[in-house]
Amino acid sequence: LWPLDANGWLDLRAVGRLRSLIKSRRYDLVNSHLPRADLHAAAALASIPGVRLVSTKHGYDERFAKVTGRAVQFSSSLRADLIIAISAHMASMARTHGVAPWKRIAICHYGISTSQPSGSREEMRARIGLDSASFVIGSVGRLRREKGHRYLIEAMPLVLAQRADALLVLVGDGPEREALSTLAAVSGVTENVRFVGQREDAADLIGAFDVFTLPSLSEGFGLVLLEAMRWSCPIVASALGSVEEVVGREEEAGLLVRPADAPAFARAILALAGDCLLYTSPSPRDRQTARM
Repeated sequence: LWPLDANGWLDLRAVGRLRSLIKSRRYDLVNSHLPRADLHAAAALASIPGVRLVSTKHGYDERFAKVTGRAVQFSSSLRADLIIAISAHMASMARTHGVAPWKRIAICHYGISTSQPSGSREEMRARIGLDSASFVIGSVGRLRREKGHRYLIEAMPLVLAQRADALLVLVGDGPEREALSTLAAVSGVTENVRFVGQREDAADLIGAFDVFTLPSLSEGFGLVLLEAMRWSCPIVASALGSVEEVVGREEEAGLLVRPADAPAFARAILALAGDCLLYTSPSPRDRQTARM
């Protein structure tokens, strides 16, 4: 591990450190991940002929809808020999956000082990102190604004009105934890929301859930959806283009609802709990809006 300690979008000292490392180690291939790494790698390789650069596209935020963000993507993509997107949706986003139009983009979906998970539902619940009687709604991911956890908390009063035994379990940590804790208190659901924190066995803990939820406002792919499928755990997720690639546009593997719609999440969760009449699938127009 060689930390570059880069500061800001383009740290010329970090570029120099990376250039020296590539030359001294005589690398033939450099793989950059995320836009800032793309820019540093492209700058470092500008004066090193013969070294291939592969850029992997995982996600974008609002900065890349601006002219400066698109300029960063365009300039860094010029040096890339191959661009890999983790989903067709991500490939489309890369084009929209400035990747040079003549550059090839290969789509390579994430994958996970196909072996059956070990351990039982009761064992997974015991790891985090859950009883066997609760109706457990779970989510795994960083507690960041774009992950949309607030909409699960806002959905809980509606869920509890029908299922008093419901418990929301959030596995992960991040900058939104305090705000989410406050929201749970304001919503009167503190006793029904459990913050587990960051866990090395996060993927295993999905086995403790009755319903897996992914309320993201944006996703490059949604790897945890595959982990939920591995556990055969029913899914409720935001109707995003990348998520539809995993779950299926016809909802083969789960229910899709509009992002940032707490009542819709509540209805879908209750549908999987047995109250199917409370769930109304989003219209094609709603899904198109969700993908924009």
